[in-house]
Amino acid sequence: MTQETQIKQTTVIDARGPRFSAAITTAVLATALATNNLWVVIAQAIVFAIGAFRGPQFTPYALIFKRLLSHV
Repeated sequence: MTQETQIKQTTVIDARGPRFSAAITTAVLATALATNNLWVVIAQAIVFAIGAFRGPQFTPYALIFKRLLSHV
């Protein structure tokens, strides 16, 4: 009898990345609410669109996290 072993490859992410992005998103949306500025909402919508179509690792917030904080 032969046994086939399947190894599932998992991707490990740094949990600080999504938290960092969520904190920036909260600050941006709070700023939009406080200033009633439509351009801030549009900018955040673009960030959401990038995350939806390319993946969250390609958003500006993820790039900022990778460059500034991931090595800490």
